[in-house]
Amino acid sequence: MKVIINFSHPLTEDQRAYLNGKLGPFDEIRKLVQFDLSADSLRNQVFSVFQEALEECGGIGNVAAIVPPSLSAAAYWVAVEVALCGLTDIPAVWLRRDGDGVPPRFVVGGVE
Repeated sequence: MKVIINFSHPLTEDQRAYLNGKLGPFDEIRKLVQFDLSADSLRNQVFSVFQEALEECGGIGNVAAIVPPSLSAAAYWVAVEVALCGLTDIPAVWLRRDGDGVPPRFVVGGVE
């Protein structure tokens, strides 16, 4: 079964249902990260977590999509790591805030 590597908040049931319709059945590997922004290298932190996720899912060929971290610089480095694996067709799942409610509610903004 394909997997979605999730570097953000756990997917809700609604988000999982939407993605199942777009991507087919999948397992979710959660790599919820808190990057140390005072450390010397954000890229090295992203690389380490990305490699852990690839090992957990059995390799890049099993990845259906990636939910990047919300920190834009970290999301950039995830994209670089995917490209360095030679793959440019793994879609990113991005989430958007739905309304102004408290607590905030997020829905799938797109799969691109």
